[in-house]
Amino acid sequence: MSKFGKILIVLVIMFFMVLLIIEPAKFLDAGREAIRLCLDIIIPSLFPFLVSVGILVKLGLPRYMSRNLSPLMRPLFNIPGSGALALIMGLISGYPLGAKIARELYVSGDCTKAEAERMLAFCNNSGPLFIIGAVGAGMLSSPAIGQVLYISHVLSALLVGMIFRFYHKPANVKPYGNEQIALPVTAIVVKKEVAQGIVGDIGDAVYSAVQTMAKICGFVILFAAVVAAIPNFGGGVANASVAGIIEITEGVLRFAELSHLSLPLKLSIISFVLAFSGLSVMAQVAAIIKGSGLSMTPYVAGKFIAGIISAGITYAICIFFPLNIEQYAFAPRFVIANITQATTPFGLFVSSFTVVLWGLIGIVTVVVVARAWRKFRA
Repeated sequence: MSKFGKILIVLVIMFFMVLLIIEPAKFLDAGREAIRLCLDIIIPSLFPFLVSVGILVKLGLPRYMSRNLSPLMRPLFNIPGSGALALIMGLISGYPLGAKIARELYVSGDCTKAEAERMLAFCNNSGPLFIIGAVGAGMLSSPAIGQVLYISHVLSALLVGMIFRFYHKPANVKPYGNEQIALPVTAIVVKKEVAQGIVGDIGDAVYSAVQTMAKICGFVILFAAVVAAIPNFGGGVANASVAGIIEITEGVLRFAELSHLSLPLKLSIISFVLAFSGLSVMAQVAAIIKGSGLSMTPYVAGKFIAGIISAGITYAICIFFPLNIEQYAFAPRFVIANITQATTPFGLFVSSFTVVLWGLIGIVTVVVVARAWRKFRA
């Protein structure tokens, strides 16, 4: 980092320290709400995914998928079949699980550096529990609107994956060859440990999940304080835009509160914020891939492109399939209680495991169809 960059960071930190002394109540309230968000929603909804994926990777599911799904994943996204795990779990879980899986696949030798960076660009997304539940039902008082946003979110991620299939495309890799290709010298070499049984694998998965959750919740609390420090300038749209760039939840909330925006425009902007993810999620991803050698550039570029595509799809849906704005009573202010009144943290925990189960069913179904197709072609 340059000297100017270090000085800038020091000045920003000093600015927040001064604000913390002047207006401690504002930061305390933001911190409490962020902690409650972590305890009531983020941990119970994301932790089961982290543990489940950790166990699946330990059991060798990515290699099994690589052998069977490469004929599908290579033409579409130019990644091995093991990348289907990152794609499917990244679409049904939420930030930043897709990035964690991409890193694990690279570290374990199931993909190359370029392939892992392609996955970062489109496999790390928000999940249906957040978009349909928190944003749709909680912030916008309409699960139907949440479904529209989630459809746009998924389609934009898939399109970005197709665009990034040309990112660092190697000339010497066969489209349907043996996926256990030799990794470049930039890949991480991991010594294979002695098999320790399913109990040991579960223990490792839980330990890794706890570490990841600590990073995620830490950034959620930190950026909640950052958003609380944003001064009130330029009207609601300007404040909401700054909040959306910094933190996804607060950004979506502030745009949901703007009553003067038309429904298509409001939903399109919210769709962009959801796909872009914000600096908070980007910081989480950077912390997860730290030490792996993976670049954040394709991730940031992919999220920005996904935001534009998602906003366009949402706007098109609102124009060609108009929603009756009068039937939706938009919530004046979203609080964590809006969600927890409908479901408890334990309910979210159970719901997450249910989504994991459906994800596994989806993976098995895709593998079976892919194997049947290969036999049919043979």
